[in-house]
Amino acid sequence: MPIGNGRIGAMVYGGVDTETIDLSEESVWSGEPHDYAHTGSVRHLPELRRLIFAGEYEQAARFGEAHSLGHPRSQAAYQSLGTLTLRFPDHTEIRDYSRELRMDDAIATVHYRMGDAVFTRQTIASYPHQVVAIELSCSENRRITCEITLDSLHQKSRVVPDKGGISLVGTSDAIQFQAIVNVRTEGGMVRVSDGTLQIREADSAVVFLAAATNFVGYADLSGDPATRCRAVLSKVEPLDFQSILQTHTKDFRRLYQRVSIDLGGTTEEDLPTDELIRQVSAGNRSALLEEKLFNFGRYLTISGARPGTQPLNLVGVWAVDGLEAPWGGKWTLNINAELNTWPVETTNLAECHEPLLALLDDLKETGTRVAREHYGCRGFVAHHNTDLWRGAAPVDTPFHGLWAMGSAWLCRHIVEHYDFSRDVGFLASAYPTLREAALFYEDFLTEGPDGFLVSCPAISWEQSFLLPDGEEGRLTYGPTMDNEILHDFFSNCLRAAATLNTDEADQRRWRSILRRLRPIEIDPETGRLMEWAYPAEKAHASGQMTPLWAVAPGNQISPQDTPGLAHAAVNYLKHHIPQIPEWESAGSWVSGTILNYWARLCEETNAYATLVKAMREKLHPNLMMHFYPEEYFQIDGNMGATAGIAEMLLQSHRTTKDGHPILDVLPALPGEWPTGSVRGLRARGAFEVDIFWTDGKLEWIDLTSLTGTSFLATYKGQTFDGDIVRPKSLRITQEDFIKNSATGARPE
Repeated sequence: MPIGNGRIGAMVYGGVDTETIDLSEESVWSGEPHDYAHTGSVRHLPELRRLIFAGEYEQAARFGEAHSLGHPRSQAAYQSLGTLTLRFPDHTEIRDYSRELRMDDAIATVHYRMGDAVFTRQTIASYPHQVVAIELSCSENRRITCEITLDSLHQKSRVVPDKGGISLVGTSDAIQFQAIVNVRTEGGMVRVSDGTLQIREADSAVVFLAAATNFVGYADLSGDPATRCRAVLSKVEPLDFQSILQTHTKDFRRLYQRVSIDLGGTTEEDLPTDELIRQVSAGNRSALLEEKLFNFGRYLTISGARPGTQPLNLVGVWAVDGLEAPWGGKWTLNINAELNTWPVETTNLAECHEPLLALLDDLKETGTRVAREHYGCRGFVAHHNTDLWRGAAPVDTPFHGLWAMGSAWLCRHIVEHYDFSRDVGFLASAYPTLREAALFYEDFLTEGPDGFLVSCPAISWEQSFLLPDGEEGRLTYGPTMDNEILHDFFSNCLRAAATLNTDEADQRRWRSILRRLRPIEIDPETGRLMEWAYPAEKAHASGQMTPLWAVAPGNQISPQDTPGLAHAAVNYLKHHIPQIPEWESAGSWVSGTILNYWARLCEETNAYATLVKAMREKLHPNLMMHFYPEEYFQIDGNMGATAGIAEMLLQSHRTTKDGHPILDVLPALPGEWPTGSVRGLRARGAFEVDIFWTDGKLEWIDLTSLTGTSFLATYKGQTFDGDIVRPKSLRITQEDFIKNSATGARPE
C-alpha cells in the first residue's frame, strides 16, 4: 500500500510477524551536479541536417551518435533509500486479518486477532510533520513486543545507534542520505542492540522515521541530512500520535475531498479491491473499481507531489523495485512527466502542479547552455529526459534523444495552470520562461525542402518510419507531432502576451512563424492523419500515437471544430490500435494516452473499452498499474485513467471565437454509467463544476466561477450561452440547454 508526503514515499506490505516498509526519498539519486551539454556540438548541426534532408537516414543516425548527444550519454537514476522492518515474535497463529488503505485520509492499517487480543498498526506519511509514523496498539496491555531494523541496498551505507534510536547513513555518488528511527512507548522498555531497536512488553508504541539528504538544489549539495532529520523529529517529539494523525488527516482531506464521484458503485462497497479486480478480469463490470481507480490517481498525486517537492517521476515517489527504479525513474518529457499531471488541474489539485513548473524553471537555467552549444540558439531547450541534476541535453541514443520539443511541451503547463485559475499575477511571473523558450524555437526552426519551417533534427516520439520504397529511418524533419506542439506553443505565447499586453514585436514574429508551420494533413490514400512530412508508415507497431497530440493534450483537433481532422484521427486509432503488440497494449502511457484521445474525440464506447482493458490486464492488487511483461509499475497509467475519466465527464479545452471557455458537459458518457454524479471538477476559465445525470441524461450542472467570465456550455449539441460574476453560482438544467439553444433564454 503506497503512502507518501510528497518527499518521502513508503510502500507498506502489511505482513503479520514481519512488516516490511520500502522507503524512498525524492532526492536519493545517482550522479552528481553535472552539465550534460556537449561543447561545440553545434559545429556538426549543418551536416546532420544535410544528411536528414537528403534522406540519408542511416548516415544521419551514425553522425548524430558521434556528434550530437550530451556528455555523458545517459542520465542519473532515482534510487530507493532503504527498508524499515518490524518483526513481531510469535505472531503466527492469527485470524480475522485485514488490511486497508483509506484514500480519503491516507492511512494504511493492518488488523488481526491473536487469541483474544486484537492488534492494530496504522501507518501514515505526514506532509505537515514530514515524518512516517506508525502506531502499534493492542486491545490488551503489555502485548507490543517487536524488533525494528533499517537496511539499504546502497553499498556505502551502515546502521548506527542514534540517541536512543537507530540511524541509516549512506551515500549514493554525491548524495548523502540519512534516515533516523526512534520510538515512543506507553509502558514496557526500549533499547538498542547491534543496530536493532527493541521494544519489549509495551502497551502501545509509536515509531517515527525521518529521512533527508544533502540535496538543496540541482547545483547545491550543502544540506546536512542529520540536522534536517533531527529538526523534524524534535517537532513531533512532544506530540502524541492522535494529534499528528488529526493534523495529517485534515491536511490530506483538504485536497482529497474537493472532488467526489459516483458511478453507481455503492452496491459493491463490501467487496475488497483484489476481489473487484478478479471480477473485472473475469469479464464483469465494477462501478466501484472504476470509482476507486479515478480516486487513486488523485491519491497518488497528493501523496507524491506537493509544493516544494520534486514532481512525480516515472514511479511517482516510490522507488521500490530494487536499487534503481525502472527506466531510471526519470522525468521523461516526451509523454510521461506531462501525463502524470494531466489530472491535476481538472481534479482540483492545482497546487500539486507546482513541482513540475519548478522543474521547468530549473531547465530554463540548464537548458540555456544546451541551446547554445548544441544548436547555436538563444533561449533554452530540453529534450526527452531529465533527472535530479536537470540534464537538458539529448541523451541515450539519437533515436530517443534528438527531440528538442521537451521545453515547448512543458511550457504548455504554464498556460494550463493559468487557464484553470485565471491568475494573471502567476502568468506574469511565468511569462519570461515562455519568452525564453520562444527565442530558442525562433532560432532553431529552419526551412525544409517544401518551404515550411521545420524542426530538424527531429523524431516522431521515438518512432521509425517506412518509406514506400522500403527504406527505414527515424531521424527526420518536421514530423506532425512537432508541428502540433509548436503550433500550440506559439499560440500560447501569443495568448499570454496579449493577456499581459506586452511584446507586440514578438507577437508579430510568432504569428509569422505560425503561418509558416505545416498544417496537420490527412493522407489521401488512407484517410488517416499523416505522421511525417512525407507519405510513410510506422515501421514497427507501437502504442505511441504521435499525431494524436493535437487531440490531447493539445486542442487543435476536435469533433466539434475540426470534424474532418477528428475523423482522420479516429481512422488513425482504429488502424493502429489492433497492431499494438499485446505486451504493450495497455498500462502506462499506452492506455493513459489512448483513453484520453477517445474521450476528447467523444467516442465513449471506445474510451470505456480502453479503461476496462487496462483494469482487466494491468492492475496490481494495490491499484498501481503495471506495464510490460516484467509488471513493474509506472504511475502514468494511473494518472491517464484519472484524467481520462474526468475528460469523459467534462471538457473545457475549446474556446469561442472571442476566446471565452466552452464547457462540454458529459461529452463521452458511456452507457455503462447511466446514473451518477461528479462534484468539484475544475474547468478552464476558473470554474468549479458539479454534474448530475440520470438514465443517461443530464439533470443539471452547478457552475461556480472563481473569477467571473462569459462562457458557453454544450450538452448533446445544445448550447447555453452565459456569463457569471464571482462568486455567484449557477445551476443549469437540461431544460435550460434546450430553452437557451432555441430562444437564448437564461435561468433566473
